[in-house]
Parts: sequence; structure tokens; C-alpha cells
Amino acid sequence: MLNESQIIAQVKSALASLLGPIPFIGEFSVETDLSSVSQADFIASINIGVKTFKLVGEVKKDLQPRHVFDVIRQVKEYTSLIIDQPAYPVVVSEYISPRSAEILINQNVSYLDLLGNCHLCFANVYIKKDGAVSKLVEKRGVKSLFSLKSSRMLRLMLSNSMRPWQVKELASKAELSLGQVSNVRRALLDQQYAFEPEDGGIQLTQPGALLGDWRKTYKKNIVNQSSGFYSILNSDERIKATKVAIAESIEKKAGLVLSGLSAARWHAPFAKSVSESFYADKQGFEILKRNLILEPVKMGPNVVIEEPKDLFVFKEAVECASDLRCTSAIQTYLDLYIAGEREREAAEHIESQLLRDTWSKWLKDKI
Repeated sequence: MLNESQIIAQVKSALASLLGPIPFIGEFSVETDLSSVSQADFIASINIGVKTFKLVGEVKKDLQPRHVFDVIRQVKEYTSLIIDQPAYPVVVSEYISPRSAEILINQNVSYLDLLGNCHLCFANVYIKKDGAVSKLVEKRGVKSLFSLKSSRMLRLMLSNSMRPWQVKELASKAELSLGQVSNVRRALLDQQYAFEPEDGGIQLTQPGALLGDWRKTYKKNIVNQSSGFYSILNSDERIKATKVAIAESIEKKAGLVLSGLSAARWHAPFAKSVSESFYADKQGFEILKRNLILEPVKMGPNVVIEEPKDLFVFKEAVECASDLRCTSAIQTYLDLYIAGEREREAAEHIESQLLRDTWSKWLKDKI
């Protein structure tokens, strides 16, 4: 990893490659010896026409989201000291993650990293490039936050985002070790998705951002296998038979829940589905097969059954209608979002009707 002086040494060439092709930008210079002028790490002077604009830069070799707000306050303070010419704050690091970038943009601060990601917005200049990811960050960071086991804790917190959680309580409810919960907790704090209340627990502050970043990397990797079947029952008969099957599964402690569009229909009605979809373990599958009179088909199934890798999906299921159990709103949303255009519209309906409405009311109350 480069030190801060090495990063500064690369700032000039990075700015030259970004600003050089713009025809209306004249000469520019990067000054780093600022002891008598400012505490900033560098100031770039950029000529546009007859005016000179300043980029006041703060360099952090390892910029974690949890440190971004402190850096923003610092660089804005340095920028405010430039009164003779228009000045704009910019943060530079070896790598700036998408989460850090989001915070910087929302605070009207430009950024630049040495992998080529940038968001420069000053005068009449706007340059944005993203997509480059540090391999080191890929290995250590947010990737583990959305793993199969970690996601238990995330779904639990997103479904109850208006309350603080203690580590022991999360470990118990999500059936995770204290160490696993502590690791996820630290990642949530590091990425600025949550804050630490005075009692030492954890509470989400950015549930929408967390879910939005999760869906970017979500893959239906919780499924062992998926099978299609045909039932001779019509839609109303299938619902009645499903209620009987779910009641039997509860009695026998088998895993069986509605999923996908079938769950969305009861969470937040949007579009009627001509088929039914379920998560089921082996015992739940046999119960469902018998009650819905299922026959396997290769094409045109009206019942799809998936076997999950993590049986916790059954424990976090909710009763979304009388005698019907569905995947949680969060799990339903994620599964639908990646399934197809029609399913994504249903996911967005769940988000607007169930999730964001609750989150926005809570955030307004907090403010």
C-alpha cells in the first residue's frame, strides 16, 4: 500500500489524464508545500478562461466509510479558508469504495482514487468514473457482509429497522455465534449503515442504502435445487390446498413457505401470478406434492419448488395472510429483484409500499 506522499505524487498525473482532454481547461498546477497557506495536503490550481479555480485536497491512504464524515469536515474547513478564488473540496485515496463515494457525493465533495474511480464536480466541469474495485477490499470487506450466514442478521435487522439490537439478542435470534455477529456488526458500522447507541448495541441508520447495495451483489445462492411441477388444481383450489399443506407442515415441523410472486401477492398485491412458488425442505416438499397433486414437468409448470441451503429461511417466515406463511418481505424483495422484469416491478412495489414508507417515517421521527 502506498503512503500519503506517494499518493500525492500521483495526483498530478491523475488530474492530467482527466482534465487534459477537456478543451476549455488551460494550464493547471498542483502545489503541496502549503505550510504557510493551508493544512490541506495539496491545492490544484486550474485555469478555465480567465478564471482560476482551486481544488483543495485531503489525502487518506486507507479511507473507510466510518472515517469519511471526519475527512469531509476537515477538507471543507480547509476549503473555506480560500477566499480569493473559487475553491472546491476533493478527497483522494488509493481506493474509494462505492459506499464512501456515495457519502462524499451526498456531501458535495469531489473524490479521486488511484484505480481510476472519480467524481470531479467544480465550475462547469463534471467527470465521473466508477467500477474499479480493489482486490484487497474484495477479499476483506463488504463481500462477507452479504454471505449466507451474515444475511440472517441483515434480514432480521432490516425487517425490524426501527429498533436497536444487542449482540447477544442478534446471536440468539439469528442463530449465529457471538463472533459472527460481532464481525457483521463491525462491518455495518465501518460502512456507515448503522450507528452504535449509548448502550453499546447497534441500530441501522441507512436501511435503504444497505438493501440497495445488497441487491447489487445478491445471487440466489441460498437454493440447492429448483423443480417445476404441474397441478391440476385451479388457482383458488391451489390456495386452499396450500393452506392445508402449510398447516400440516407446521404440525410436523417441516419447512414450507410461499416465495417469490406468490409471497408478494400477500405482502403487497401488485400482479396476479398464474403459478405458485415455494421454498420447501424434503418433508415439506412431500406434504406439498400430496396436497397440490403435483406431477413433474419440463415445460410450463404452474408450481415451482426450491430447496434452500439455509433452513433459517423457514424460521424467519411470516404469516402474511390467514393460514399462509411467506418468506419475509426482505427475502421476497431480493428474490424478485433478480428474477426478471415483471418480478422486479413487484419487488419495487414491495419496497415502496412496505419498506421505504416505514423507513422514511422512522427517519423523519429520528430527525
